Amino acid sequence: MQLRQLRHLATGILLATAIGACSKDSTSSSSTTIKDPQATIGAMNAVDSVFTSKQIQSVITIASNLPSFAIAPSLGPIVAAALPRPVRSLTPWQMRQGVDARRLRTALPEYIRLGNSGVTAVIPDSLKGKTFEWNTDSLDYEVTTRTGAPAGGVRFILYAIDSTTSQPAIPLVESATLDVLDESDATTTKIHLIVKGISGTPTFFDYTFALAYTQTSSSISASGFVTDETGHRLDFDNTMSDTYDAQTQGGTFAWDFAYRLNDPQVSAEFSYTETYTATTYTDQYSFSFTQSNETLSLAATITGDNQGNYSGTYTIKVNGNLYATVESNQSGYTFKDRNGNAVTDPSSGEYQVLQRLGLFLSELDVYSLELLSPAEALLGYYF
Repeated sequence: MQLRQLRHLATGILLATAIGACSKDSTSSSSTTIKDPQATIGAMNAVDSVFTSKQIQSVITIASNLPSFAIAPSLGPIVAAALPRPVRSLTPWQMRQGVDARRLRTALPEYIRLGNSGVTAVIPDSLKGKTFEWNTDSLDYEVTTRTGAPAGGVRFILYAIDSTTSQPAIPLVESATLDVLDESDATTTKIHLIVKGISGTPTFFDYTFALAYTQTSSSISASGFVTDETGHRLDFDNTMSDTYDAQTQGGTFAWDFAYRLNDPQVSAEFSYTETYTATTYTDQYSFSFTQSNETLSLAATITGDNQGNYSGTYTIKVNGNLYATVESNQSGYTFKDRNGNAVTDPSSGEYQVLQRLGLFLSELDVYSLELLSPAEALLGYYF
């Protein structure tokens, strides 16, 4: 079972459980109900609006057209082809094909064999200070004589995107600049990405991306912020790590991300850990969303095997108080409210906010991967 399939399974369970629990236990105290559903929906929409600003979507969409600066240029296309990039989900119930960390474990030894056991620079000196612009004939980025690029890196001109081709619309309309600074050392590959308005302000996107790896492990981290044109700023931290033992075919994969929005003040955190052997796995994950002194949280443990068998217990809380539980396995699900009563009626006064929460969870996992895509493309390493 793929990581992101497990994520969406949890999302669906959260939605169904929460909806049922609300309708079954309409006399719940204020500590176990959502105080202002519309305010909660508005807070989630505010997070969404930052990611969907045209400048951020421009750099994310164009990522597949960025050149690899060649830690492993021959491997990048192979791994990229093996991993379908994330696609926006329209419903929290929709399963999407996504990242399966174990598929990359066969690529990592080859990545290192090609000479990538440590780097002192990502961007060649011959390219530093250069600007890349879109060539409408070759439909690719190429170095031009345009000035203004940072001395320690390169600059890409970003454009309005044609939604049909996912490439710059023709005629070209410049929308922003992407500066890529090389901050690598002998042990860690690190680049700094900055997206600014075409005039130099404001800053829409500013984060560092670091990659470290050995013969048996790899890790990435991304930390920074994104903004939109209305002044919303979203700070984030996103880390993934994978440790693998080729002899036992076991290991541990972990993924954590956190987001903090300035206005309204909102935070969202997610943590996932999978411990696996050649035939079994145990997944543990948690999610929380906090706004206006109210926290919605989900925690789950799933155990399974490579034959498709699994079982798990999910716990939903509001402000730390039990809200609902669900027991799940390959045969189906059993929903219960906080009093342990079976839940069968999906109608609820809080349906809208819970539906939005389910979609919000789905969107956040997409956004978390999309944020990494420009750096992954530039490095030729797709985690």
